[in-house]
Amino acid sequence: MQRLAQVLPASAVRLSRLSPACSSPSLCVLSRLSLSPPKFNVWKRNARLLSSTCVRSQSPHPLYDTIEEIADKQEAQSPLKQGNQAIWEQRSKDALSSAKSRPPADAYSGKFSKRRTVWNPNDRLFARSLRELDAILSRNKVRQQLRLTQRHEKKGVKRRRLSSERWRKRFADEVRKKVKLVMKIRNRGA
Repeated sequence: MQRLAQVLPASAVRLSRLSPACSSPSLCVLSRLSLSPPKFNVWKRNARLLSSTCVRSQSPHPLYDTIEEIADKQEAQSPLKQGNQAIWEQRSKDALSSAKSRPPADAYSGKFSKRRTVWNPNDRLFARSLRELDAILSRNKVRQQLRLTQRHEKKGVKRRRLSSERWRKRFADEVRKKVKLVMKIRNRGA
């Protein structure tokens, strides 16, 4: 029954269906609950109604106590009951736990896997694994290096090529940083 109480939404309509029949409609307040979406502290109000003499006299059930406990917990956790210090401590705990679970992103996060192997759980994913391996090889320029080592490359040509590659890499890093800065400014609302 505790699972049922956890699954129940904070809706007056759902809570009113827990006791379909009362001894008299004038005594049972559940039949007059509004159908509008619940406002703040609906659990507390409905738990009190469910634990009233009208409902308790028909079937004393542990579900009513559970709903009342949940309502008390929700009321205790409401921002109106807590002080600024308690709210600050709770939010800092949440921020610390989320920071521990997700490390900060670097410039290359989300672009590719940093694994050394391509995992293939079953044979149907073989083509996908092969494509992933091919992408890793092309990203690391394995074929290009193999082709370049087949023939001798003159010193000047090699120096120019390496200088050009370094420049491209630096340029890409700078563009990445500027895009990150622009996105940060845009998210700030400027």
